[in-house]
Order: sequence, then C-alpha cells, then structure tokens
Amino acid sequence: MAFDVRARLKLRLLGHWDLKDNNQSIEFPHRVQRVIALAAITDRAPRNYIAELLWPEGGPGQALTNLRVNICHIRRRAPDLLRPSMDAVILNPNLLVDATFMDEVLRSVECSNDLATLTANLEFLTHADLLPTWCETWLVREQESFRQSKLRGLEKLAGRFIEMGDADFAVDAAQAAVDTEPLSERGYCLLMRAHVLAGNRALALQAYERAYETLRQSLNVEPSIPLQQIMLDVRSRGPAAPSNRRVAGLA
Repeated sequence: MAFDVRARLKLRLLGHWDLKDNNQSIEFPHRVQRVIALAAITDRAPRNYIAELLWPEGGPGQALTNLRVNICHIRRRAPDLLRPSMDAVILNPNLLVDATFMDEVLRSVECSNDLATLTANLEFLTHADLLPTWCETWLVREQESFRQSKLRGLEKLAGRFIEMGDADFAVDAAQAAVDTEPLSERGYCLLMRAHVLAGNRALALQAYERAYETLRQSLNVEPSIPLQQIMLDVRSRGPAAPSNRRVAGLA
C-alpha cells in the first residue's frame, strides 16, 4: 500500500515522521512535528484540546500561546498545510496521511481475493508502527490501538493465505503477527499451520517451543489446548525433518 504518487502533500506517520510537498521533505523541529501529527490523528480537533495535550504542564493560557507559535512556524514553512480556523487545527483535506490507510487495508484483508492486493496489504501491515520512536503520553493510546489493528490484520491475512494454499506469505504474515504480539496464541497457531503447509514440521515445532517458553516466562501459563493439539498433530506425523532455519527468539 503506497502513497498516491499524484498527491502533492504527503505525511508519513508509520515508521517515522516525514512531510513531503511535491516529493520534497519539509524539515520541522520535533515540537512542530508533534502538532502536525496530533492534528492528523485527531482530525479537526479544537485548539485548546491540542494545546492542553501537548503542553499540559504550563496551564491553558501558556499551552495556547505555545500552539500559536508553532502554527505560525507551520504557516511560514508549509503555507498550504493548514486551513484557516480560529477554533481548530485543520489540515489541508488534500493531505495524504499514511496512517489513515489502516481501515481501508483491514477491509481489503477481509474482502479481497486478489493475491497482489493481499501481499500489498501484508507489506503495509508489516511496517505499520505508529511513530514507534516517539514516547509521548498523548500518543500511547493511539499507538496501542494501531498495534491491535495491525495484529488483527496480520492474523486475518495469515489465515487467508493458509486458505489460499500460499505457504510463504502465510509464514510471513503469521511471523509478523507473533512479532507484533508475542503473547498471542492465535499467532502461534497460525505460524505452526503455515509451517506445516510449507512442509516444514521442524519449524512448526520450533514455533511451539517459542510459544511455550514465552508464555511460561511472561505469564507462568502453558499453551492452550488448541495450540497443544496442533503440536501433537504435527508430532504424530512422524519425525520432523531437520531445518536450517530457526525461528526468531530461539537459541
């Protein structure tokens, strides 16, 4: 899922912050990046709401002053980015924001039967981390919500690829799901099924070992019955063929 090359203004929030105008990056200090990112995430949020989220320590008056200073900076460096408003921070409606593709991707994962579309969705979801290097109190809830959406999409994709008999993409999607949430047993179930589909029972059993160790160490519980059943089914097929590949996280 790529940016529309025809869009003039593009804002990247996945992986890292980047604003482009006609494919030329516009540099801003982090304090201004925060304003633009929050405006993109909240969409037409009132000025006082944005100000108090970004500058909670100085009181409402100082927060609004800080916001006005940063808005002036934006207007000087990127005059087309903001729409006039006395009460809200409104971004140009033609601005393309990569994070807003998530809902579209999740719908596509559910409905599309086109392999090229599904693999493009996999590429998008694999790298769909909302400003992962930012440690901002106001952003934590949005980051977690985005992570849960990413996890649902990857798990659904893994199941779709398994149904389609595409083992390689199924493994990629399931592994990405496990990496996103190492405590999700569904991800391990899908990863084991994908490895079995690929004819690699050794890696399926390694995935179970990783699940077992992770759940015991983190939650002091053993894998659930469905996950144990997949492991028993794999073992019942006879000795697993040796594999050169190792599942990430195993010694």
